[in-house]
Amino acid sequence: MTGSSSAPLAGFFPKSVETPFVVSARLALANAEPAVCALWEPYQQRAAAVLLEKSIPTGRTEEWQYVSLVPLHEKKVVGAEARPVLAREIPHVNFCRLSEAVAGRGEAWGRELMARHVMDRSFADGDAATFKILNRALTSDPWVLWIDSGAQVSDVIEVSWKACAGVLAHGMLLIDLPSQCKADLIERYGAGCDALIVETTLALGKNAHCEYMRIQDGDASSVVLTAPSVNVARDAHCRLVQVSTGARVGREDLLVELIAEGAEAHLDGVYVARGQQTLDHHTAIRHCVGPTVSRQIYKGILSEESRGVFNGRVEIVRDASGSNSSQINKNLMLSRKAEIDTKPELRIDNDDVKAAHGATIGRLDPEHVFYLRSRGLSEGLAVDLLSRGFALDVLERVVSPELRRQGQEFLSAKLTGLSWEMA
Repeated sequence: MTGSSSAPLAGFFPKSVETPFVVSARLALANAEPAVCALWEPYQQRAAAVLLEKSIPTGRTEEWQYVSLVPLHEKKVVGAEARPVLAREIPHVNFCRLSEAVAGRGEAWGRELMARHVMDRSFADGDAATFKILNRALTSDPWVLWIDSGAQVSDVIEVSWKACAGVLAHGMLLIDLPSQCKADLIERYGAGCDALIVETTLALGKNAHCEYMRIQDGDASSVVLTAPSVNVARDAHCRLVQVSTGARVGREDLLVELIAEGAEAHLDGVYVARGQQTLDHHTAIRHCVGPTVSRQIYKGILSEESRGVFNGRVEIVRDASGSNSSQINKNLMLSRKAEIDTKPELRIDNDDVKAAHGATIGRLDPEHVFYLRSRGLSEGLAVDLLSRGFALDVLERVVSPELRRQGQEFLSAKLTGLSWEMA
């Protein structure tokens, strides 16, 4: 992929407008380091080949129609790796590069790992997945975090992505929980970067259990684009909690696949936007077999001139008889200028299932604010208190006390000082 002639540079994103970001992304691709691990090489090469026909998403791309990428296109950045950092060493938790893991565990182990993380998934999503593919093309050696087989990890595993300012930071992390494992983890990302593209995949083996919290805390002018995915095997259980409060533009494309009987996934999310922020959450849950269970609730608080986007899709295929799914998106609007675009959707190809979905949009009741003010609270404190009551219950369902505490402390700080306009 290394080269400096105009021909290969012009080949990437052939239909995209020549913005500073597009030009610098082409340069980053031309100078990307080749794959270190032989197992990763075909995926990197395939991604680079696909990008020769891709374009950067625009408002005409259906999955991106509510998000303006102007803040991204204005950035002139160079490619650089974002590094996931483990807060501390924990027994039975292994963390290193894919090349190191394969060297130590063997190629057969590496191939099984890649298969569990569905790395062969097709790139046939039009331009919607361009950033995910770009990240894979730029990545030379993904990171891997895996738990020893059957281990019950009592400490919360904490991973934070570190990136330099002024760069297009990219990274990839594969998290693997084999059969019978139990672990809770928290992933923080977005802080300290101008543009970040990260993909994290989580694979749960048979009867594995995991609570997984993701905290997006990008800087005020940053663009943070992530594409997490979760595969849940037989009788495994995953609770994923998404907390998004930062970035000028923040986009989460989450895919959860329930791939065997008894698999269960709970998705809880909360996003808090102010100023001119745009926070966009696209979720897709696929019930590949039945019976399987999914539950989803996302809540948003939008103030000033911010914008929120929620697109939640549940797919129940023909062979997923007995599956049970529900999803709801609730939004609290604190300003007349704030916007929300919400679209819960079901795609069901089986009559023997239970499925429900819905969305609500509302404002603070002035009488509730008046009541709290009559009890001596200022208007600002009243709005803070009511906003906390709306948002923090999303975290009440987290079983791990430490995970719940960290999430509540982070979110509480972000709920302070929200402005409110009476409707």
